[in-house]
Amino acid sequence: MVATVQVNNKLPDGRQMRALKGTFTQRQVFTLHKSGLFVPANEGIMSVKEHDQSIQSGAYPSVNVNNWWRTGEYGFYPKGFEKKAIPLGAELIYVEGGISRILEIPDVPIKVNGKTIGLRQAIGMGVIPLEKLEIRDVDETRSVVSVTSDFNPTTDVEVVDIMRPRAWGLVDAKGRPLKSKPSNENVPDARYSYVRHDNEFDEGSTGWHGSFARDVYDRRVVFANSVWSDDSGVALVGREATAPLVETEIAQKLRILRTLLPNQRNEVIYPFADALADRLGESSLSPKGFVNAVKLLLLDFSRGIDGYTGKPISNLLASYPFTFETFYILHTKEIAHAVCRPEFAQQVELLVRKDIEVMMTVKH
Repeated sequence: MVATVQVNNKLPDGRQMRALKGTFTQRQVFTLHKSGLFVPANEGIMSVKEHDQSIQSGAYPSVNVNNWWRTGEYGFYPKGFEKKAIPLGAELIYVEGGISRILEIPDVPIKVNGKTIGLRQAIGMGVIPLEKLEIRDVDETRSVVSVTSDFNPTTDVEVVDIMRPRAWGLVDAKGRPLKSKPSNENVPDARYSYVRHDNEFDEGSTGWHGSFARDVYDRRVVFANSVWSDDSGVALVGREATAPLVETEIAQKLRILRTLLPNQRNEVIYPFADALADRLGESSLSPKGFVNAVKLLLLDFSRGIDGYTGKPISNLLASYPFTFETFYILHTKEIAHAVCRPEFAQQVELLVRKDIEVMMTVKH
């Protein structure tokens, strides 16, 4: 058996923390929950508050990829809200580089200061967990962000009276500086709110929406103004202190696949396994996550572009004479049986069989 490697980045409450390999744009961050790179039931993308806790515990330097992180909390506010009371409205359009990102704001009731009002009529900054949002492309110049089918307005959205314009404030229970609690940099618990002013938008924008962000150098700043196209790190935090994050046995076995599955006629299977191991890292993995990771990596190789970083990658399948589907059908099952526990590999095989049935149905 291949020994696992313990990762020792812990928050004060014992939950463990790690960084995903690579960097990600805002667009790419939307795909992470379904990427197979981690199991959302076991880990979540770091929150604003967890960043502060990571400073307290000393864990944050070890998850630093490029000096800043996007969090798992998605904020949205109308242009000019720092000057006057403007309702959130039915949608917000954020334009960047000629591309419009449209946030559809659900028409749901919400409690604000003890009163129930419509979310679209609320004043301040809306906040929804990133995992309760999805994105779809309309065309090359427009994409739409909307809530998922399991979005629950009772638990999955809130309105925060965020400090604005940019200034210091004491924070709420989730670490966000409040307009009602002005403060200054000499107060250790104060945080600096960094929102966009109305003269900092591209033409056509009606507001901003995106992940809250935190920074290595300006560690006390809570950013709600990030550029979508900029790459950030992504840190993951375990849901429970009792669920340690480890470098998985699967990832380690993938690195020695040539020994476990020798004399393969198709030599590309070995560098593919190395690349898959890099993707999986210390991820806690489900059979479906394993299958999804294989599919996404095959797609990236076929395009020559890493779908998570947007950077060119060497196309290891260039010399492989068969199709994406053929590689998936022929090799996913045998790789799984070589590197996974039997019951895990059997579940992978079942998933591949279902995919084959779908492929056959489409072709006929």
